[in-house]
Amino acid sequence: MSDLKFEILLFYYDRPSLVQKFALASVFDSTYPNWSLTFIDDSSSQGGDVVIKEFLERSPDYRDQRDKVKLIKTGDTLHTKTKRGESIFGMFANIALEKHSDADICLMLCDDDGLTSDYLENLNKYYLDNPDVVYSYSHVCRFNPMEVQSFAEVPVEISDSYVNKTHDIANAFCEVDASQVSWRRKDFVEDGVKFPYPRTSSVDAYLYLSMHEHWKDKGPCRFNKIIGQYKGVFSDQLGVREQIFVTADGS
Repeated sequence: MSDLKFEILLFYYDRPSLVQKFALASVFDSTYPNWSLTFIDDSSSQGGDVVIKEFLERSPDYRDQRDKVKLIKTGDTLHTKTKRGESIFGMFANIALEKHSDADICLMLCDDDGLTSDYLENLNKYYLDNPDVVYSYSHVCRFNPMEVQSFAEVPVEISDSYVNKTHDIANAFCEVDASQVSWRRKDFVEDGVKFPYPRTSSVDAYLYLSMHEHWKDKGPCRFNKIIGQYKGVFSDQLGVREQIFVTADGS
């Protein structure tokens, strides 16, 4: 069987330096070449087109891979987001996977997260070796992007505590983070799994609940034991977004 293609959904909002230094660099520096990146910009003040162009100019290797990047702008404004109370990231993520991707395996990154360099390579082997697995999650290495210059400074974590805990996906709230789970696109589309929208908080938890509801008969979310991703954890993580947008219940 041939190698698998990966689709990476990158959610970006007003963190140009972080997304360039960590998230984008980690994808482009991957040891596995068969990937595409959908960069979803939620109408940031420094637009995704500028951010991507600046990033690509940093390295000939990056520029050679420019055709792998698709940019989506949500078209929202501060007025429409404030009036609605939440973002519509999820709607564009669904469209990207259903209409504009030919990938086999999908995963998502926030703009303060990143991939280990061999994550896609190891995931490729895992899904080829486990054709019955529809979705799985990995170890996460936590880091403070305000305190390090590169992922080389981040200690590797392999404990089974915090976000690395092995558990059923039905208990996803605050236990599995967005930067851990990967899934088969074909099952996602055919079985009607959806990113929630409009929504700002807990997009990942509600996505995983949707996965569980649709895939519980296909088996649980498997723990693949791969040291796969870096999770940014720092104070004031949502910044102004936490002040502007609220959760679905108004809290």
